[in-house]
Amino acid sequence: MTEGMCNATYRGFNYPHHTSNYWAMYHVARNHPNIQTHQTWQWYLERVAKTMMRGAHGGTGYMDGTVYRECLNAMIEEGKSNETINGWAVTLNESLHQRQQGWTHQAYPYGSEFGFDTTGQEEVVVWNLYCKQNIPACIA
Repeated sequence: MTEGMCNATYRGFNYPHHTSNYWAMYHVARNHPNIQTHQTWQWYLERVAKTMMRGAHGGTGYMDGTVYRECLNAMIEEGKSNETINGWAVTLNESLHQRQQGWTHQAYPYGSEFGFDTTGQEEVVVWNLYCKQNIPACIA
């Protein structure tokens, strides 16, 4: 696969990878002021939010469970003191909760973009547990 194909924005399966990179840079910029980054932590977190919003309506197999959950938790925490970030967290909470609710109506919600692996299992389990344990957060 070429670099251009890997970075193609039409391919939703790339969103979790880009999100995790922005999330990592957010953490560096936010928590390590002695390490110089090209952008501020707010810039990286905005990229996290916007990339997640593009991929939050994906089906099964996006491999976004833990990464998106941790990003959402960061936005919930940062949103306590920032109205814009809180808005992103609320929007993503609603989208991801709707996605999780869709899986509750499927007999076999696990899957992948490929017929030979099970990459979709983690996201279904992570979001089912998240919404079960964080009912107010999922409905916020």
